[in-house]
Amino acid sequence: MAANYEEMMKAKGFLPYHLDTLPAKFIQIAKAELGETDEIRRVTLEKFRKRILDDKKLKCLTDDKFLIQFLRVRKYDVNKAMGLIHNYFNLITSYPHFFEALDKEKMYKLASSNFFNILPYRDNEGGLVITIKMGK
Repeated sequence: MAANYEEMMKAKGFLPYHLDTLPAKFIQIAKAELGETDEIRRVTLEKFRKRILDDKKLKCLTDDKFLIQFLRVRKYDVNKAMGLIHNYFNLITSYPHFFEALDKEKMYKLASSNFFNILPYRDNEGGLVITIKMGK
Protein backbone atom coordinates (compact mmCIF):
# COMPACT_ATOMS: atom_id res chain seq x y z
CA MET A 1 0.00 0.00 0.00
CA ALA A 2 2.73 2.48 1.00
CA ALA A 3 4.76 1.73 -2.14
CA ASN A 4 1.70 2.37 -4.34
CA TYR A 5 1.07 5.67 -2.58
CA GLU A 6 4.67 6.81 -3.11
CA GLU A 7 4.60 5.80 -6.78
CA MET A 8 1.31 7.63 -7.29
CA MET A 9 2.58 10.82 -5.61
CA LYS A 10 5.84 10.79 -7.59
CA ALA A 11 3.94 10.16 -10.84
CA LYS A 12 1.81 13.25 -10.15
CA GLY A 13 4.94 15.31 -9.55
CA PHE A 14 4.48 15.91 -5.83
CA LEU A 15 7.68 16.60 -3.91
CA PRO A 16 8.61 14.62 -0.80
CA TYR A 17 8.53 16.26 2.64
CA HIS A 18 12.34 16.07 2.99
CA LEU A 19 14.26 17.97 0.31
CA ASP A 20 18.04 17.96 0.18
CA THR A 21 18.24 20.60 -2.54
CA LEU A 22 15.95 23.17 -4.02
CA PRO A 23 14.31 21.84 -7.20
CA ALA A 24 14.90 23.76 -10.45
CA LYS A 25 11.24 24.87 -10.48
CA PHE A 26 11.74 26.78 -7.23
CA ILE A 27 15.07 28.22 -8.30
CA GLN A 28 13.22 29.74 -11.29
CA ILE A 29 10.44 31.08 -9.04
CA ALA A 30 13.03 32.66 -6.70
CA LYS A 31 14.72 34.28 -9.67
CA ALA A 32 11.45 35.61 -11.12
CA GLU A 33 9.81 36.78 -7.89
CA LEU A 34 12.79 37.73 -5.72
CA GLY A 35 15.46 38.50 -8.28
CA GLU A 36 17.54 35.79 -6.62
CA THR A 37 20.64 34.69 -8.49
CA ASP A 38 23.86 33.15 -7.20
CA GLU A 39 25.59 36.53 -7.48
CA ILE A 40 22.79 38.50 -5.77
CA ARG A 41 22.59 35.90 -3.00
CA ARG A 42 26.37 35.97 -2.42
CA VAL A 43 26.74 39.76 -2.43
CA THR A 44 23.64 40.40 -0.34
CA LEU A 45 24.55 37.74 2.22
CA GLU A 46 27.95 39.41 2.65
CA LYS A 47 26.34 42.84 3.18
CA PHE A 48 23.72 41.44 5.56
CA ARG A 49 26.29 39.48 7.57
CA LYS A 50 28.52 42.58 7.85
CA ARG A 51 25.60 44.71 9.06
CA ILE A 52 24.73 42.09 11.69
CA LEU A 53 28.33 41.78 12.91
CA ASP A 54 28.62 45.59 13.08
CA ASP A 55 25.46 45.80 15.22
CA LYS A 56 26.86 45.27 18.75
CA LYS A 57 23.38 44.82 20.26
CA LEU A 58 22.45 41.97 17.92
CA LYS A 59 23.76 38.52 18.83
CA CYS A 60 22.61 35.96 16.30
CA LEU A 61 23.67 33.24 13.94
CA THR A 62 25.36 34.41 10.76
CA ASP A 63 25.37 31.24 8.68
CA ASP A 64 23.94 31.42 5.16
CA LYS A 65 21.03 29.08 5.84
CA PHE A 66 19.75 31.20 8.73
CA LEU A 67 20.25 34.59 7.08
CA ILE A 68 18.81 33.67 3.68
CA GLN A 69 15.39 33.23 5.30
CA PHE A 70 15.28 36.91 6.28
CA LEU A 71 16.63 38.07 2.92
CA ARG A 72 14.12 36.05 0.89
CA VAL A 73 11.18 37.33 2.90
CA ARG A 74 12.33 40.89 2.22
CA LYS A 75 13.29 40.26 -1.42
CA TYR A 76 16.99 40.82 -0.78
CA ASP A 77 16.54 44.30 0.66
CA VAL A 78 19.20 44.37 3.41
CA ASN A 79 17.61 47.30 5.28
CA LYS A 80 14.23 45.58 5.44
CA ALA A 81 15.89 42.26 6.41
CA MET A 82 17.71 44.07 9.26
CA GLY A 83 14.36 45.38 10.50
CA LEU A 84 12.91 41.91 10.36
CA ILE A 85 15.79 40.28 12.22
CA HIS A 86 15.57 42.97 14.92
CA ASN A 87 11.84 42.28 15.28
CA TYR A 88 12.55 38.55 15.46
CA PHE A 89 15.06 38.96 18.28
CA ASN A 90 12.89 41.54 20.06
CA LEU A 91 10.11 38.95 20.14
CA ILE A 92 12.41 36.28 21.54
CA THR A 93 13.83 38.56 24.22
CA SER A 94 10.43 40.04 25.13
CA TYR A 95 8.79 36.65 25.62
CA PRO A 96 11.59 34.27 26.62
CA HIS A 97 9.19 31.90 28.39
CA PHE A 98 7.80 30.90 24.97
CA PHE A 99 11.23 30.09 23.55
CA GLU A 100 13.29 28.81 26.48
CA ALA A 101 12.97 25.85 28.77
CA LEU A 102 10.41 23.98 26.71
CA ASP A 103 8.89 21.15 28.68
CA LYS A 104 10.17 18.12 26.78
CA GLU A 105 7.53 15.84 28.28
CA LYS A 106 4.71 18.14 27.16
CA MET A 107 6.26 18.48 23.69
CA TYR A 108 6.53 14.70 23.36
CA LYS A 109 2.94 14.31 24.54
CA LEU A 110 1.75 16.84 21.95
CA ALA A 111 3.76 15.22 19.15
CA SER A 112 2.45 11.76 19.96
CA SER A 113 -1.19 12.86 20.47
CA ASN A 114 -2.04 12.85 16.75
CA PHE A 115 -3.21 16.45 17.17
CA PHE A 116 -1.40 17.30 13.95
CA ASN A 117 0.23 15.41 11.12
CA ILE A 118 2.66 16.48 8.43
CA LEU A 119 1.89 14.70 5.19
CA PRO A 120 4.84 12.93 3.52
CA TYR A 121 4.42 14.89 0.25
CA ARG A 122 4.15 18.59 -0.46
CA ASP A 123 1.36 20.36 -2.36
CA ASN A 124 1.65 21.39 -6.04
CA GLU A 125 3.45 24.60 -5.10
CA GLY A 126 5.94 22.88 -2.79
CA GLY A 127 4.32 23.80 0.52
CA LEU A 128 4.10 21.43 3.43
CA VAL A 129 0.67 20.07 4.18
CA ILE A 130 -0.21 19.89 7.86
CA THR A 131 -3.48 18.49 9.14
CA ILE A 132 -4.84 19.50 12.54
CA LYS A 133 -7.44 17.43 14.32
CA MET A 134 -9.53 19.97 16.20
CA GLY A 135 -11.30 17.36 18.30
CA LYS A 136 -8.03 16.39 19.93
